[in-house]
Amino acid sequence: FLASIAFTSLFAVASLGAGFASDRYNRKTLTIASAVSWSIATIGTSQATSYDEVVGWRIAMGLACAFATPTAYTLIAQLVPKDKSALASSLYGTGVALGGSLAALTVLLDSNVGWRNALLGISLFGASAAGVSFLSLPNDPKDKSDQID
Repeated sequence: FLASIAFTSLFAVASLGAGFASDRYNRKTLTIASAVSWSIATIGTSQATSYDEVVGWRIAMGLACAFATPTAYTLIAQLVPKDKSALASSLYGTGVALGGSLAALTVLLDSNVGWRNALLGISLFGASAAGVSFLSLPNDPKDKSDQID
């Protein structure tokens, strides 16, 4: 219970900072870092040996998750044509809701392979998301560091 409060509380507060960062820094990099950090925190949670460690990793997980939505919505707004941006935003929002719904099914996974192995398996999704983001997201249009003047 407290581990979930640790995640949610930090997620809510960190989302404000994540929005600020998403407006100013490379969103592709933030997206990849968010997915990698989330995966590391998920693996860390699976290896925790005390309640305090679980809470610490859940805090790290909340911080990592906070960056996903602001970067996604700003990239959608900038990269998707205006006449399709509402659909793109809806698809993203639906994905978030479905992901939350699927999280409830981890109880079945927990009972079959144990919570530690379930978390290890789930962490692969974050690592996969980081790889897909690296390969498919274009360079951030506002990042001028790779352009020649």
